[in-house]
Parts: sequence; structure tokens; C-alpha cells
Amino acid sequence: TDASHELKTPLAIISANAQVLQYKNGDNEWIKNIISQSNRMSDMIGVLLSLSRMEEMGEVVYEPSVDLTGIVKKTVDDFTEIFENKHVTVKTDIEEAVYANVNSAQISQMVSLLTENASKYVTEEGDVVISLFRMGRNVIFKIYNTATIDDSVDLNRLFDRFYRSDSSRNSKTGGHGIGLSVVWRIAQNHKG
Repeated sequence: TDASHELKTPLAIISANAQVLQYKNGDNEWIKNIISQSNRMSDMIGVLLSLSRMEEMGEVVYEPSVDLTGIVKKTVDDFTEIFENKHVTVKTDIEEAVYANVNSAQISQMVSLLTENASKYVTEEGDVVISLFRMGRNVIFKIYNTATIDDSVDLNRLFDRFYRSDSSRNSKTGGHGIGLSVVWRIAQNHKG
């Protein structure tokens, strides 16, 4: 957590200075790259800070009767354009009026991270299926996407921090390899 705070200020200064250079000197590939990479690092620090806070918090503060149906539907709406651009067929099976005592910010983050992951790794013209339903006293959230899985992927390590298969280590997908670690922590916080 301390390291994250210490890194945020210099990154903000680098980004601001690059934007001033861009304003004064116009666009060029080097300045665009500085801005892009500083934004990427800033995003990664934000996710690491979030994960660190969850681990340090200990006990999760649950809110009564959080509208999970609304959270999932809003997230699906937020990603509609991304799915459309990849010509993906999205099927939803979202039960109405699903409420639970959860931490709404964490659940929103979990649903968003899983949906974002599906949007990054779904095959072109593939399928995404998103489900939310009650099963007894439990709530089940499922997300499925078609994908090409490289033989080098160790499925037992998908939730490890910074784990990415060799074929996905490039920044083409824009990920950092920590989103699924955050999802795992949130699921544990909610006894999932």
C-alpha cells in the first residue's frame, strides 16, 4: 500500500509533463507512448492498491439487500459496445430481483473484472453467456466466453497475481495479470 502511494505521485507528474509537451510540441509517437505507459502503470497501481486494501481490511462491511440484478445488468450494458465491435453474441440469463447482503463496491468490481476479462479473451464472432440466479440461499453468478486456450496456460494458476500464459504476456489485451487475483479475493471475502 505504501509503495503504491509513493508511485502514484511521480507517475502523475510524468503524465502531466508529457501532456504539456504534447500540447506545446504536437503529437508524436514518443510522447503518446509516455502517456499511454504512464496511464497503464497508474491503472495497475490502482488495482494493486485495491487488492492490498482488501487484504489489509480483514472484515468486509456487508450492506443489506444489494441489488445484484441491477449490478450485473449495468455491467453488461457498459460492455455492449465492446462486444458489438468484436461481433460477439451475448446471451444473458439474469434473474430479476436478486438481492444479497454483500459489499456492493467489491461485487461491482468483481462482475466488471470478469466481464472485462470475457471481452478481452472472447474469440472474434464468439459467444458470451452471463447468468445470475438464486440457488437455495446462495446466489450464482456465471460468465462464459468462447476462447482459444494455448497449451501453455496453467489453469491452476489463473488466479495467481501477475500470472499470464506466455502467449498473452504482451500488452495486446491491455491486462496486467492481477484482475483475476482481485476476483478471487472478493469471492473469498464473500464466502464464495
